[in-house]
Amino acid sequence: NIHPHGENMPKIIFKPNGEVIAAWASGNPNPKNPYSDVVYYSQSLDNGATWGHPEKLVKDTAGYDQRYFDMALLPDGNVAISWLDNRKKTTGEGSALYFAETNGYSGFENERLVSEPCCPCCRTDLFADSKKNIHILYRAIINDSIRDMVHTVSADNGKTFSTPERISKDNWAINGCPHTGPAMTENKNGIQFTWFTGGGDGGVYYCNSINDGKTFSQREKVSGIAARHCQITSIADKDIAIVWNENFSKGDISSSRIGIEIRNADGNNPIKKYITSEVGEATFPVIKNIDKNSVLVAYTESVRDKDYIKYKVISL
Repeated sequence: NIHPHGENMPKIIFKPNGEVIAAWASGNPNPKNPYSDVVYYSQSLDNGATWGHPEKLVKDTAGYDQRYFDMALLPDGNVAISWLDNRKKTTGEGSALYFAETNGYSGFENERLVSEPCCPCCRTDLFADSKKNIHILYRAIINDSIRDMVHTVSADNGKTFSTPERISKDNWAINGCPHTGPAMTENKNGIQFTWFTGGGDGGVYYCNSINDGKTFSQREKVSGIAARHCQITSIADKDIAIVWNENFSKGDISSSRIGIEIRNADGNNPIKKYITSEVGEATFPVIKNIDKNSVLVAYTESVRDKDYIKYKVISL
């Protein structure tokens, strides 16, 4: 009953003690929400040779919907997880943002509510930086109608989080679900962000913070309103690479292609190109740094009504 979605894919993470954790969403439709999921995870204590019985991330019976999760390896060797959850305290629309972590081999525990309300269908992004801070980036619901990207950070290993702050005041008022979450990475100049918004001149944007989220640079456009589903990585602690998928039309044919943009360590001098065909349906890219000269980009491509996972190694 795995329920994969481009914004909510299964994930796997490796701990230095030899434990491997796999997590995934399973469909959990119910009268309160026909689109609900529950998150399960399984642990391997022998580098993936054998696996334990799947466990529910949330044991509380009041929790019937957990989606759009992310995992990150913490500096102490444990794993943290963030997700969107139905158990909010406010009465309006949206979900609540939750956080939990492992303690040795015990699995995820000590869950706590971080913030609310959140857009219920955009992925969260969880990141542990070189200073041992834990960052969470997500799309919040502000003043009942604005759905902008918000950042919060913990300096005490997730015990408490800072007051959430918008990374950009896009003021995107929308009564709907964009299904496109944010992403962040780190280089020598601080935390780097990318996201999609329909606020103002809509599209995929970039900004950064040199002081752990106290302030943010002005947003800079990466690509226009047809772009979605952006991801970001840093290259050798310096340059920044952003990928996204972008819809376009050629004659009577509508297609989607993958774009990539490289920026220098300061976030300037962008160089942009497209790495898939103008005739195709390539979506939901992810990007990982391989070395100082190359990145790997994986994505989904539909070919004659069948979906394939493809990848390219991009030389820089």
